[in-house]
Amino acid sequence: ERQNDFPFFTRLFIKANIAGIRRARRIITISDYSAGQIHALLGIESSRIAIIKPGMDTAFFSRKMRQPGKWGAKGSPVVLSLGSEDPRQNIDKVIVAVSKLKEEFPGIFLLKAGNPQWKGGRGQLLGLVKKLGIEGRVLFLDFVPDEKLPSLYSSADVFVYPCSSTGWGLPPAEAMACGTPVVTSKVPPLPEVVGDGALKVDPESAGQIAAAIRKVLKDPALRISLAKKAAAHLKKFSW
Repeated sequence: ERQNDFPFFTRLFIKANIAGIRRARRIITISDYSAGQIHALLGIESSRIAIIKPGMDTAFFSRKMRQPGKWGAKGSPVVLSLGSEDPRQNIDKVIVAVSKLKEEFPGIFLLKAGNPQWKGGRGQLLGLVKKLGIEGRVLFLDFVPDEKLPSLYSSADVFVYPCSSTGWGLPPAEAMACGTPVVTSKVPPLPEVVGDGALKVDPESAGQIAAAIRKVLKDPALRISLAKKAAAHLKKFSW
C-alpha cells in the first residue's frame, strides 16, 4: 500500500523479491508477526515458513558508566530515540511528547540518533522542533557505530521506540539489556521483542508517549519492575 513512496527501481526490486519468495521451497523469517504477514499477504502456506528470532549479545549490550551532563543539563532527564526519519518511526510524535513534558521536567532533553534515510525528513523534524520552541532540548546525531551503542543507551533515562511498522526491532531489546527503561509500540511485532519488560503505547499518539515517559521518570518502583522483567525476557534472545 506504500509502494508509491518508493522510487521506480526500488519498486521493481521489491516485486522481484516477492516473486522469488513465492518460488522458494522454504522461507526463514524473524518474528511470528512477519510469518503471519507472509502467509496473509503473499499466500504462502504456513508449513513453508520457519521462524528464527534474532539473538543478541547481552555481554556486549550491558549497562555502562553514565557520564552526567554529557547530553543536556546535568541532572536533567534524557530521552533517547534511535532510528531513521522514515514516518513509520514516529519521531515527530516523540518530539511533541517531549514538548508536552518540558514544564514538568525542566531541562528534559531528547537525543535522536540515526541517519535520516528519508528525503526531507530531517528538515521537517527540525521545523517541528522550532515550531514547538524546544531547539535547545533536542540534538540529532547521525549514524552511531555498534561499539558506541551500549554507552548511548546507558546515557538515557528512557528509550522511546514508537515504530508503527517493522519486521522485528532490536533497539528496544538492546536498550533493555543496557538497563534503560523502554517505551515502545504496542503494534506487532514489538510486543514480541520486549515482552513485559517495557511500556507499550499507541505509536501514533504523542499523548500516550508523553504519559509513558512521565510514568518512567516519576516512578522508581516501575523502573525496578521493568528492569527485572526485561532481564528475564532477554534470556530468550541468547544465541
